[in-house]
Amino acid sequence: MVMPPSSSSLLVTWNVSSSPQPSYTVRYHPTSTADPAQLEAWPEATPSSPLTILLENLQPYTNYSVVVVASALCGNVSSEVVVALTRQALSTPPRDVTIAAVLPTRVRVQWSRPASPNGLITHYNVSADVYKFYQG
Repeated sequence: MVMPPSSSSLLVTWNVSSSPQPSYTVRYHPTSTADPAQLEAWPEATPSSPLTILLENLQPYTNYSVVVVASALCGNVSSEVVVALTRQALSTPPRDVTIAAVLPTRVRVQWSRPASPNGLITHYNVSADVYKFYQG
């Protein structure tokens, strides 16, 4: 089972199906670039406790493919690939913000999506302060 406790981590747990207990490693990779045929090239983590590991320093709101590999004297066996999504986080600021006067009482504000949205952006809040300038 894979659960996302935060925007930058996944908690992976599994059950033992044999005795004696083999050693385990966990391989993981962002799903968008994960090639199951290249499993050996995926980053690897070794659990500090027998049946659980916390994968950390992951990207927010990203699908990760996760595989548990059991190693014993007779060889290795891998679990099925499980895909899990890390939680959302705050986005980076919008890019390329510009403002242009359209009329004496109107302006046009434009921007590009953030480089790292880190989740679903449902809306933007635009606020303005009005300053009066006098020449004199």
